[in-house]
Amino acid sequence: MTEKVAPPPSPSPPLQWPFLTPERRKLIEVWPHQYAFLELCRQYPMVFMHGSVQNGKSYALNLAGIDRVTNIGTQPPEHSDRVFWVTVPTRAPYWHNFQPVFEKCWGWAQDGGMILERNETLARYVIKAADNGKPWTCWVRYADKPDTFRTASPDFILMTEAALYKPEIFALAQFRVAKMNGPIFGDTSPNGLGWFWKQVIETAAVTIDYGPTESGGQPVRTTRTMGADPRIALVNGVPIRANRFMRRETLQVMQERMSSEQWRREGLGQAFAQSGLCLRSFDPRIHLKPKPSVEQFRNSRAQWEMIAGIDYGFSDATAKVWLAVNAGRYFVTDEYEESGRTLKVHAEQWALNPWDAQVKWRYDDPSLPLARAELEERGVKRIFPGNNDVEAGIDTLNRLFETGKLVISDHCVKLLDAIGTWARNKKTGKPEHPGDVLAALRYAVLTHSLANDGKPVPQGWPEDGTGKVKWKLPDGTVTELTEEAPELKGEEREVV
Repeated sequence: MTEKVAPPPSPSPPLQWPFLTPERRKLIEVWPHQYAFLELCRQYPMVFMHGSVQNGKSYALNLAGIDRVTNIGTQPPEHSDRVFWVTVPTRAPYWHNFQPVFEKCWGWAQDGGMILERNETLARYVIKAADNGKPWTCWVRYADKPDTFRTASPDFILMTEAALYKPEIFALAQFRVAKMNGPIFGDTSPNGLGWFWKQVIETAAVTIDYGPTESGGQPVRTTRTMGADPRIALVNGVPIRANRFMRRETLQVMQERMSSEQWRREGLGQAFAQSGLCLRSFDPRIHLKPKPSVEQFRNSRAQWEMIAGIDYGFSDATAKVWLAVNAGRYFVTDEYEESGRTLKVHAEQWALNPWDAQVKWRYDDPSLPLARAELEERGVKRIFPGNNDVEAGIDTLNRLFETGKLVISDHCVKLLDAIGTWARNKKTGKPEHPGDVLAALRYAVLTHSLANDGKPVPQGWPEDGTGKVKWKLPDGTVTELTEEAPELKGEEREVV
């Protein structure tokens, strides 16, 4: 049965949600799915909110935690030390994204609650709720560090981006919280039809589906019983348009910064089987360019800078790629891949490459700091740990290919071969190990793009003989940025 969801009324009795001040209640009334999530958290030991980004999942998750901390409905065991966990896939980038929301939601000073202690080094918070006696200790646990899950059991767990965990980590979290007979409340963005879909979403005893109407108006709610696991409840398919604070212009910018698959998954909340090639957006007719020279970039009117990516291979090959970058565009100018050599020999070979002297930033495999230190001793400077989020790297590369902002020199044959063969495992849907040069490209592009997102994008590549930057004026006409047109340097210009 499908029915429109009206804004939920103020709860009665009045003490049912005392942690919801009038300001908070007014805020979440625009997201009816949050009320459904909170109500399910009272009834089931495992509740998940599954849907797109920017729709208040993290906020609702923290409200569920506040409900537990304030001891409404359930009292922790007498022997409990009042400990709970916030678990994230990895410290970066998820903890940095989650932390501001977390702190905002816990700042319920008007209710008498307070953060007594915060220690970011130990990832520990000590929290005092209003009139509930003994403080709670919150520990942040990282799914890429299983040892952090083998400590004292918590009373409950708030689990963000749960689909990105490995199955064994998820099972370990269940084991820990079961010792205290506590619940797990989680959120996740769609991550393909993987293990989490099979084990959690398809087996949920109660599922509440949300989706926009055809006219884009009030979301539609459908309640159904699907799975056979009586422990699990789910608020599923929350679309980005359920966030009524989101302006159309903001949605457009978000969509432009995602690949088409990432937008379907993260923006629209759709889950689909991921298979085939990882970089399906690559088209040799569009993304291959003739081999450039250093002089072409140096003499270009656009300001190009060089970056590089490094992938170490002690049993495999060590690889390096060089990229020219300008305002969000990337040109892979050269590649290097050799095996059976020491880092000393690699450093000497790189120094002979004319592109290497122009490099401003280098990004490498973050798991090998000793190799990074040795290269720096041998004169390879300005090396920084790269971002090794594989799925984010795939999405970033696909987005850049789709928008024409990543091109490759046609002599980089090893990189081109790796792009044409990098595929997902047919059984798990996870990406197979890419070629070494492709891993180096992923480190460089993902890390640099995250640090420099939002810059204007010029038209024209240096090798086409122009290297000129074109701008669209407010009246719709297109012009080049020249010394004779200084008025175009203001904020009113728009990049073509």
